[in-house]
Amino acid sequence: MLAGGANAFGDLPGASAPVSLEAIAARDPDVVLVLGASRPAAFGRPEWQAVRAVRERRVVTLEGSEWDRPGPRTPGAVRALAARLAELGP
Repeated sequence: MLAGGANAFGDLPGASAPVSLEAIAARDPDVVLVLGASRPAAFGRPEWQAVRAVRERRVVTLEGSEWDRPGPRTPGAVRALAARLAELGP
């Protein structure tokens, strides 16, 4: 990924796919990215505690229309995401 991460589901065909909470927990991502204005309340539910990134509060919320589709603001968005991921450390 341009921002320095790797998609835990990058092996799936297509740009996106529905995945289960069990599949997310099985792949054990280091960070969970969320599109929207705030961290979903669902992360407080017990079943999400199976995901290490959620337990460790390694959830990055991405706000703004620059995340909706590629455009002239994409390079800045990638740099901003890279900085957020760097703040979380290795």
